[in-house]
Amino acid sequence: MKICLCIGIYCLALVPAFLHGLVGRPRPIGLVFLAIGVLLNGLALRNVLRLERRAGVAAAALCSCAVALLLPYPQSLGPLLFLVGVSLAALGARPPGLGRLGIGLALSGIILSLQSSILALSQPLLSRHHEQTWVAAALAQVARLAGAVTHRLDTRAFILGPTGVFEVAAGLQKTGILFWGSFLFGLLPTLPLWEPRRRLRALALVGLSTGLYAVLRYVMVVLLYAETEWFPLFWSPWAVAVSFLPLLPLIAALIPLQHAPPRPAPALRSSARVTRPFWPAAGMFVAVLAFVAGLGLEDPGRAKRGRVLIDEAHSDWEKTTRAFDTEWYGEESTYNYYCLRRFLDCHYDVSIAETAIAPELLQTCDVLILKTPTRPFGPDEITAIVEFVEAGGGLYLIGDHTNVFGTSSYLNPVAREFRLRFNYDGTYDLESGGLQLYRRPGFLPHPIVQRLPPFLFATSCTLRAPMTACSVITGRGLRSTEADYGGRSFFNRHPDLASANLGSFVQLAAARHGRGRVLAFTDSTVFSNFGIFVPGKPELLLASVDWLDRVNRWPAPLRIALPAAVGILLIAWILIRCRRGAGQLVIALWLVAVAVPLAGAIVGAVNSLTYRLPQPQKPMVTVAFETEHSSFELPITSLRHDPSRDFHTFYVWAQRLGYVPRVCGSFSEALGSANAVVVIRPVEPFTPRELTRAASFVEQGGCLIVMDSPDNAASTANVLCGPLGLTVGHEPLPPSDLRDLDGEVVAANRAAAVVTGGTPVLFAGDDRPVLAFKRSGTGIVLAMADARLFANSSLGPSSTVPDERQRRLYEVVYRVFRQADPGREVSLGVPDRLR
Repeated sequence: MKICLCIGIYCLALVPAFLHGLVGRPRPIGLVFLAIGVLLNGLALRNVLRLERRAGVAAAALCSCAVALLLPYPQSLGPLLFLVGVSLAALGARPPGLGRLGIGLALSGIILSLQSSILALSQPLLSRHHEQTWVAAALAQVARLAGAVTHRLDTRAFILGPTGVFEVAAGLQKTGILFWGSFLFGLLPTLPLWEPRRRLRALALVGLSTGLYAVLRYVMVVLLYAETEWFPLFWSPWAVAVSFLPLLPLIAALIPLQHAPPRPAPALRSSARVTRPFWPAAGMFVAVLAFVAGLGLEDPGRAKRGRVLIDEAHSDWEKTTRAFDTEWYGEESTYNYYCLRRFLDCHYDVSIAETAIAPELLQTCDVLILKTPTRPFGPDEITAIVEFVEAGGGLYLIGDHTNVFGTSSYLNPVAREFRLRFNYDGTYDLESGGLQLYRRPGFLPHPIVQRLPPFLFATSCTLRAPMTACSVITGRGLRSTEADYGGRSFFNRHPDLASANLGSFVQLAAARHGRGRVLAFTDSTVFSNFGIFVPGKPELLLASVDWLDRVNRWPAPLRIALPAAVGILLIAWILIRCRRGAGQLVIALWLVAVAVPLAGAIVGAVNSLTYRLPQPQKPMVTVAFETEHSSFELPITSLRHDPSRDFHTFYVWAQRLGYVPRVCGSFSEALGSANAVVVIRPVEPFTPRELTRAASFVEQGGCLIVMDSPDNAASTANVLCGPLGLTVGHEPLPPSDLRDLDGEVVAANRAAAVVTGGTPVLFAGDDRPVLAFKRSGTGIVLAMADARLFANSSLGPSSTVPDERQRRLYEVVYRVFRQADPGREVSLGVPDRLR
């Protein structure tokens, strides 16, 4: 029975690694481990546990149901399993096998819920500490005993391998602490089944042996890496699953399970007996609520006047001073913050500083943005900034990877005043080695990221932040490599070496100082002109400035809640120990597993009410790219796209006219929130209601742009634009040049189709319309029969410096986009004879 129970808990400990996506993408194989764990737990406990207090079980089931509804998948699996399990077991399900399965489900539900809570609460600690001296010392010493030639320097171990000396960054996250920690916590709910007199001693032995095995395993992994140079040995879920298997017989031998089943608890007969086990458990529940509230409840503060100052005196990179227009092209034009400045100026009062930072200057602002400095800040400037924050100012520090251009070196003297530090490294997705896709956590998201969609980083550095600072963005499943100054970009040319750190890292930190607030962000690239309006980026920018534009009202919640929570926990634990009730410990563990997500949901709801995205205070011309019916690609979750389907440059070119492009997942949302709506290669059908709304949108002054291609066999474009007077053909013409209204060639040898109806703007050959428009009411509809002409395969990347022909093609794009402007009477540039 013991080995069966250990294997079941072992399989459940693998579920977070495979199913939660702690390392790389979520893997459905995690559900297989979940099923195996449930079945083995039910088999091991088939004749051991019985549920006698059905009133308490019903209350527990109701609590689990409520928590399951609050949590996202897969975190909701634990409460759901417990709910189903106690229902089967308490109802005395027939045949008896279902009742036994119910016991396994209930226990597995408690274990999974506890693991999810512990993993969530451990992230703030693990993300701040990656290398430990004692781990490096243990690694070097044990490897030396195994016959390896080793040397230790601080937190690094150096090991001689077949091809040379390997540098190993030694840290707990490389020891598999998340897995063996999950396994140990999974054993706690089984404590009532252990012999009472040997319980604590056995638990200590299990913890000690597991920790020692983890260290020995880590040494063996390092030595094996020295032979194979296979980096996934440190993090692959499969490598972790196999390498910890020898631990199972040892744990099974140490667990002192009772040979005889425990007698059922007597029925409760008086209210006095009800209250006796209630208070310790209630104490644990209140303690957890207080602690989680201390961690996640954010001071709403007092709103300030919204005056934002962007420092330009210390930076030659990501400038805001030159307009992103239709005349300036190249990399410098897109690695630029002009669009960020304009966008912020629609929501706040924005100005720039081109002189040294002084107290008099800071009196004119509420939020100061220091972005990618390439020159140092003087001592007087740093003093002025610190005093500004102490008095209630907001400070936004924006750095980038690998200390490129010295940005981290120049930011750190300022950041150090708030106990923050930009590290000289770069981050990558641990599994793919590519860009990181961040998804906000389901548990306790900070108000800044509570409405953040999936966020694609470029390449960030990491932050060193104290425990008193909040990790707003904690990147999980990452590798971090130090800067390599032998290359032009400072990126490390060998990211798969054992010298890389891995696991969770702080990428956006929030700190309080006096009455003011500080944010440190690690990836300036995402706010550049080519990325600022990609989904996630504008939301992060606005939420960050909104958080900074407030004066603190409360003391740090953690300073109040943490002592209270620890005190209540100690009292509850003493009461539990005095009553010698291992069953109460299980109740307490279950309450912890329930209280953590419940408190997180309550705190999240409060934060959501007090922190909302600011609304524009000045008019903006918006162009919505709808994705409900369209078929195209933007760098939202990945950069690896087919250039003929990637419309990123077309998307960015709207910004050159001063417009704000945005992605809408709903066609109706796009029609209700934008000046122009772009539909690209539609394949999904439109409902009658959507068609009616589209016609009304155009009649009332909107601009509808429908782009299709001859190869779109499932096209629904004509369903949309046909009733508005334009029809897109799908029979490709013989390849020919495309010419604009002036007769100039904008693209050669294109196999386009014909648009019928309306006024032509672009022609194939001499007179076959490929792009045409039609006015309806006060609005306009444009139809395009060669959508790929506006894809990256034709326009090039956003950093392109166009030649003469490509420049003419760009002018066609601008003519199309100018229809989004309400003052567009002659903006299409159509000759009088064609109007």
